[in-house]
Amino acid sequence: MFVAVYRYRLKPGTEEQFAKDWAEVTQRGIEEGKSLGSTLGRAQDGSWVAIARWPAKQQRDDWCSSIPVDGARARMRAAIETWIDDLEVEIVNDLSVPG
Repeated sequence: MFVAVYRYRLKPGTEEQFAKDWAEVTQRGIEEGKSLGSTLGRAQDGSWVAIARWPAKQQRDDWCSSIPVDGARARMRAAIETWIDDLEVEIVNDLSVPG
């Protein structure tokens, strides 16, 4: 399994729409059978954090390069003031509990 952790600082006033667009893009990935889902949260420093799970890095890369940057995805990008370095993790052992 592959996990990507994305961190952003959003432009003021874009947070609510960003969260809706994130859900739409994530749901699209799930419905197309590519993504294992994602979690969106807000860190103590005010940055937004998305933790996306994929069967493999190549699946994430292929899917992300295959979908157009329009609609929800374009609005998400426009809302980002600062994109903080991504963290990519190949999972060695997963003992997480659904729920």
